[in-house]
Amino acid sequence: MRPLARIRISSAGDPIDVIDVQPSARTFHLTVVQDGKRKNVQAQVLTDAIDVETGEVLEEPVAYFRAIWARQVCGPAKQWPLPDLINGLSVNGLGPRYAQRIAAAMTTWERFAQAVEQLREIELPSSRDDVDYLRFGAAIEQGLANTSTAEHHINVGAENITFRTHVSQMPSGVPLPEAYPQPLATLMNNTGPAMWRSLREWADSPASGVDVAELLRFGTPAPYQRPSRQGLLAGLVFVFTGTLESMTREEACRAIERLGGKVQGSVSERTSVVVAGAGADGGSKLRRASKLDIDVWTEAEFLSEIASRPDQ
Repeated sequence: MRPLARIRISSAGDPIDVIDVQPSARTFHLTVVQDGKRKNVQAQVLTDAIDVETGEVLEEPVAYFRAIWARQVCGPAKQWPLPDLINGLSVNGLGPRYAQRIAAAMTTWERFAQAVEQLREIELPSSRDDVDYLRFGAAIEQGLANTSTAEHHINVGAENITFRTHVSQMPSGVPLPEAYPQPLATLMNNTGPAMWRSLREWADSPASGVDVAELLRFGTPAPYQRPSRQGLLAGLVFVFTGTLESMTREEACRAIERLGGKVQGSVSERTSVVVAGAGADGGSKLRRASKLDIDVWTEAEFLSEIASRPDQ
């Protein structure tokens, strides 16, 4: 397989083949082969490396590898698949799986960009409960909720005090109105408080404009296209720990590869999901996943993803 790039750490150093490039927040994770050994490195550590073919010194390695990744993803048509374009933004907490979910909900780059602009204009709620409270308040204002009043009497010493309580309930089958305008409401319904904060932080930073301008140099955004079943796990990297009870680990690896995913032996920054089987409690892989904020699936969740989901 032809490498995506061939570099040297110094003019006299041995060549290093870069065989895979994947975005991760503000950097890129690389899979490289040096002296026949494969390892993972982050782009920023390769400052002042040299492109073997062109002789270019990599003064800004993140930008260099962003260009390699972008050209590979956009292809000859120079079009961005929406999940990849969103995943290419330097937003903390994003990854292939989260970007896929956001792209499927927003459907176009224009709707996503509009939702992010709307996100900048609101006071960020701290939890989903806060959003539900706002939605219920909107239902009362719009007259959608049924409100009943009850009168109560209590004696306080020789004095009788009367007070009233008001109880509002939504009729069965009537959905709560959205607390925010579209398309922001869709974005918030498909993400969570941590991602709301990350998107807001990114949108308010100078990096957001640079990100978008740099990425759009390589292609135009295409509308979201649902992946075929064969691509359901595309871009995801899995690690197993513990013992699977429903299949062997080899069978699980083949299932992941059939659906476009990859499997690696240890947990790293490039890992998307750790699947925890029986006996995995407290293991080093789970501790590492927790430290890196990587998703952990039970065996049942893994089976649901690979077997129970309908074709897209």
